[in-house]
Amino acid sequence: MTENEWLASTDPEKLFKHLTSVGPLPMRPLRLLAVACARRVEHLLTDEDAVGRRALEVAEEMAGGRAAPAAVGRLQQQARSYSPTSDGTDYTADQRARHNVVQAAYNTLQDDTGPDYTRPSRADCPRLGGDYLYEPSDLMEVMGYAIVAAHAAADDAGDWYTAESMKAERAGQAVLIRDVFGNPFRPVSRDPSWLTSDVVALANGLEADRAFDRLPILADALEDAGCDSAEVLTHCRGPGPHVPGCWVVDLVLGRR
Repeated sequence: MTENEWLASTDPEKLFKHLTSVGPLPMRPLRLLAVACARRVEHLLTDEDAVGRRALEVAEEMAGGRAAPAAVGRLQQQARSYSPTSDGTDYTADQRARHNVVQAAYNTLQDDTGPDYTRPSRADCPRLGGDYLYEPSDLMEVMGYAIVAAHAAADDAGDWYTAESMKAERAGQAVLIRDVFGNPFRPVSRDPSWLTSDVVALANGLEADRAFDRLPILADALEDAGCDSAEVLTHCRGPGPHVPGCWVVDLVLGRR
């Protein structure tokens, strides 16, 4: 893959394949990317689908190492048994869409260490926050469920590769990958001189408030601190969307 292909691609699988071909990926941004893909179709859930919304909240807590393993286990069980109908059969398009969003949410909770996700890996390193060669099946399932949910909600008659609803969802996921992982062809190193109190406070605040519309303000503060990275400043001032795990915020806060 070339840089131009990376920047223009609407195929999330190709982008993810390129990322994993480079080397191990951190679990935190992977989990946050999965959550962001599921949240693209979260609006399809109703008040009856609280398990799906809670699963996404807990997955974000897992990414930060804050979720209790027991709570994760309970949600995994609830999501596995979830059905938007009384008997789980004869779904309407709306019910099928809701079912797929909850299944996407469930997959954001997955980790190969099981419900006790803080248990050390075989290499005796903490799983959360560590780098390891991620098997993309769970993330690919999250993306797939989100695409199918959007397709069911749109009632698009096209097949998997030609339906406009599916193409739009795949393109949206590609944008999220670039927001979370940046441009691998132009990596940016964290410069301690940029980390003024204003910069750090702004980054922490917009992350805590999910106020990613403040990223242009963060760009101004970074520029005042001496940051001249076109990659950083352009991303902050770009149209987004930006989500938890945005690579610039993570870079400033030393998340990776």
